[in-house]
Amino acid sequence: MNGPQIEYNHEQVHLESALETIDRPGDYFVAGRVEAAMPRMSVRPVGSIAFPILEAQVRSLVGVAERAPYGRGPDTILDPSVRDCWQIDANRVQLSGTSWRKAFRSVLESVADGLGCPRDGLSAQLYKLLVYEQGGFFSEHRDTEKVDGMIATLVVSLPTAGEGGEIVIRHIDREATVDLQVDEPDELAYAAFYADCVHRTMPVESGHRVSLVFNVIMNPGHRSAPPGPPDYSGQINEISEVLSEWSDTWQRPRKLVWLLDHQYSQVGLSRGTLKGLDDTVGQVLASAADRSGCVLHSATLSIRETCLPEDGSYERVRRIDYTGRSVPIEEVYDFECTLESWAEPDLTGSELPEIPLLDEEALPTGALDDVEPDEQILFEASGNEGASLERSYRMAALVLWPRSREVSVIADGSIDAAIRYAKRMLARGQTTRATPITGAELVSQLIDCWPKKRSQVYASAFSRPVSEPGARSLASMLGLLSRVSVQEQTVRFLCEVVAKQYDAKMNEALLPFLRAAKPSTLAEFLPAFMQVNVPLHPGHAFALVNELGASPPRRGRSDLEPVLRAAMRAAVQALPEAFSPVLAEGEPEWRRPKPQTLDADIVCDLFTASHNLALDSEADRASALIAHYPKQVDPFRTIPKALSKLCQTVPGFSKSPAFVSMWHYSSRCLLERSATPPEAPTDERIEAPIACACMHCEELKAFCLDRDAKTKRFRAAQHVRDHLAGSIVRARLDIDYRTESYGRPYTLVCEKVPKSYRRRVALHSGDMDHMRMLTQAAAADGTPETSQAVARLNAALPRN
Repeated sequence: MNGPQIEYNHEQVHLESALETIDRPGDYFVAGRVEAAMPRMSVRPVGSIAFPILEAQVRSLVGVAERAPYGRGPDTILDPSVRDCWQIDANRVQLSGTSWRKAFRSVLESVADGLGCPRDGLSAQLYKLLVYEQGGFFSEHRDTEKVDGMIATLVVSLPTAGEGGEIVIRHIDREATVDLQVDEPDELAYAAFYADCVHRTMPVESGHRVSLVFNVIMNPGHRSAPPGPPDYSGQINEISEVLSEWSDTWQRPRKLVWLLDHQYSQVGLSRGTLKGLDDTVGQVLASAADRSGCVLHSATLSIRETCLPEDGSYERVRRIDYTGRSVPIEEVYDFECTLESWAEPDLTGSELPEIPLLDEEALPTGALDDVEPDEQILFEASGNEGASLERSYRMAALVLWPRSREVSVIADGSIDAAIRYAKRMLARGQTTRATPITGAELVSQLIDCWPKKRSQVYASAFSRPVSEPGARSLASMLGLLSRVSVQEQTVRFLCEVVAKQYDAKMNEALLPFLRAAKPSTLAEFLPAFMQVNVPLHPGHAFALVNELGASPPRRGRSDLEPVLRAAMRAAVQALPEAFSPVLAEGEPEWRRPKPQTLDADIVCDLFTASHNLALDSEADRASALIAHYPKQVDPFRTIPKALSKLCQTVPGFSKSPAFVSMWHYSSRCLLERSATPPEAPTDERIEAPIACACMHCEELKAFCLDRDAKTKRFRAAQHVRDHLAGSIVRARLDIDYRTESYGRPYTLVCEKVPKSYRRRVALHSGDMDHMRMLTQAAAADGTPETSQAVARLNAALPRN
């Protein structure tokens, strides 16, 4: 069975080669804690020991112990300034108990896994019981091979009250500190390390530490196993150089995803519990990432495919679950690949979103070629839909990216999560090794990877659905910009993102930010914003300028007015494109934007802003445009409502040339249409604009033109009746029709009704209401033309 078809990375051959030279699992040390049954422990001549070990028993142990020496070359030396602790030989310590043997076997298996040795290849031999009092310690040293086949030392810490006494283990340039202090009666802490590792015991700060020390021995028959810790310093150095070059040059891809060999649960997927070579690869990558300024996470790679199965490859059932059965397919027509269930959190933590696996990010090459799906669901064809096969895969991965571009990687999954991450980075303060980029750089990356609206991109069959940012995302980003306060990036975000993705929901978040912005910022943004958005969102754009004008910033209105004037000039200049949209060069006709219609509120906002900003010439130009596009601004309804509202809210505007021009334009339109009421019909004749000339439609047309006939019956087959009904609807004839369902064939009964007259009456009534609006909001220019128009409007109005 072919696995999922993903695009592997073929550029990072050096990284892949270096990781593939790791030929054995394990690390130089392993440590852990387990809940386990305590042994039945007896020490001669003290007797049985209870857990946790009490103070009196510790004093008894010290009373029968001897001062622990240390080795220097061939000599054995007692020197409390180098080693300060007590020891009891193994031959005086007896450990027993069935549960203890099982618990210790489990610990030894974990030691074998951690050190990269076969589980059945190791055994342990008790060497000493050590007791550290307060202040006790052991300086840095290496253990000697005390028995044949010894490869490592295992320290098991017994439950005892106290603090301190950590073991610090070093190998080449790596160092780990292990806290072995336990005081719970059913818990053990252990650490094992290869014998040639340098280690030391830190001073016990309070209480005591009591430990069992074992020699870890490679059993006969396993001599071929490595006797010492693995040394992957060469691979770490090589990988560090590769990652540093990748990070410094900003080469694509944004992240690298190394697919692991084993399967893990979400809980088990962490570097501390990886298995075999996976664990070693994780340790090597972690060291290399730390050196090269990268971060390493573990995640679950989830792949979902929807496929077209081959004909005849499925059984005739509605739904079948498959696990491991091969189903031949013709093609994969939908594909989604995401990284989720993140582990090993640092700054970002479990808040990391689902992040898509992009092309050329996966390694090693061919890792999924023969992988079988975890689940298959086959759907049989039904209705208009053909059969489909859904396959899902889940596998563990190590995910690596440069810390300097972490915000970009997170934004691939969620821009909101990326903004939250950037805010946490800034909360850390100044630039550090953990926070290697400035606030301005963080903002710049967010702008670079801000998701485009679906209308701005062409989706492919294999593209992951774009999660469009909403008003909350905008508000969060504006808050971040206020915090960073870098004008260049602020202007860039406003012009490149807000202006191009603007919609009505943004005003609420945008207004407070713009009110507090510098005039220089507004000067760069607002005119460009109006030029882009008046053709698309004229109402919301004019409302934004009006709100800004009504609430100037603290610096005073004088700083804001020049900016608003420039914005309104750009708005009026862009208004023709709102009424008659321009098709971009090379775009198909179906992508031409729809013409915008202005309602009364939008017209009010337009002229309120123009009047308040003393832009008389722009207002005149806008009024001329409105008169030129009656379909976009209704002269019978919209303009009377707008003029009535303007008279009430904008004092003095009724004297302006723009108001006078629109008032006369609307008056003429209303008088031409409704100066006199519609006349009632005097006979049954109706208009008959029927395009069809068939014999049936000709008969229908004759019925329409007959002055006396009110009803006509067409006894005809169904297709004729349907055709006649369609002609009535298309020509909008003043006819109601019904079918009489008796006799053969059925009869279509047509009856003339004065629909057109009723519509004209309703239209005339509405026109009268809007004429009254115009008489009450008459232009205040005091000219004879206005007085005559008012008189004509009053004459047209019905007398009560």
